[in-house]
Formats: sequence, structure tokens, C-alpha cells
Amino acid sequence: MRSGPGTQYPITGTIRDKGVYTIVDTQGDWGKLKSGAGWISLNYTLRL
Repeated sequence: MRSGPGTQYPITGTIRDKGVYTIVDTQGDWGKLKSGAGWISLNYTLRL
């Protein structure tokens, strides 16, 4: 997880479990988590 939509932004945490997360914004291949925890790469997700 990162503070912005790209690898140039600082890491803010990690997601360790296979849960369901809500994305509220996208920029390129990055999605912003509804929780406000940060941005994740959508390349490693499955859209439901």
C-alpha cells in the first residue's frame, strides 16, 4: 500500500489477507481504498 498512486510514493502498509476492499478512485493501474489507508496496485487484484 502506498500514500499515492505509484511506486514513487512512500509505503504506508501492507495487505496480508485476501479480503474484499472498496476502491473509490483510480489513476492508471492504482486504486484508492475507501478506508483511506492508501493506494494499491490493481495489477494484483480481482474485480468483483
